[in-house]
Amino acid sequence: MSSPANRRRGVVPALLCGLAVSVSLALGASAAAQEPVTAGPAVDAGDVVVVAADDPTRALEGGGSASEFTLRPPLDASCPGDSASENWRISSFIIPAEDDPTELVIGPFAPEGDGRWPLYKANTSAYINEALEQDFERGNPARILPLPPLSFAVFPTDILPPGRYTIGLVCSQWKVADRYWDTDIEIIADPGDEPGRFRWSVVDPPEGASSLDGDDASSTVWWWLGGAGVLLVVVAFLRPRGRSDPTTRRPSPPATRIQESA
Repeated sequence: MSSPANRRRGVVPALLCGLAVSVSLALGASAAAQEPVTAGPAVDAGDVVVVAADDPTRALEGGGSASEFTLRPPLDASCPGDSASENWRISSFIIPAEDDPTELVIGPFAPEGDGRWPLYKANTSAYINEALEQDFERGNPARILPLPPLSFAVFPTDILPPGRYTIGLVCSQWKVADRYWDTDIEIIADPGDEPGRFRWSVVDPPEGASSLDGDDASSTVWWWLGGAGVLLVVVAFLRPRGRSDPTTRRPSPPATRIQESA
């Protein structure tokens, strides 16, 4: 008679095999239901405006490595489909200005290619492959939700040496970029800056980007408030029911910076 330990050793591989088969079938069904876009040059859909993290109507001219900002795409900016049913995603990028954004390929953690990075949220997590607003009718464009505060605090100067860079947002499906919005910034060394020891400034900001007034400002504020409302609904829906034990909560990870070996 086999021991309980031997029986467990036989059951675990069987469970893992069954799980692998189930996952493969699910992924296969999902891929069959979602026809990926054809690879090709991404389309330049316009400009993003670098704005204050706490006021999307106020454009910024620059800041230090720890300065918080965010990106404001055009009010009608959208991706061809949503994330829930068609696997469209929105990502940020920073690439050398001489690189061609039309050739972006979005990997799981960063745009593919040397010297290409996502932008990072103020909490040090990358803004890449983020979900779009859900649309319950397949094939409709999906709105880009307002971005969180961003900063360059995770980047040391050996990762972002002085020079000109293109930053922006890009829609992608299965890594293939479809359209993007961008602007250029200039990075200069500043030994007195902390923590990155550099400063940045916007190069040739879009005309009329310095401020918004009237209907444009009102529309932008409502766009951000509407996006925040969507996020709150999603968080409330996904939040586990019942009380949680405070002793089991994991502490927030400490702030980290990109290592050269990354």
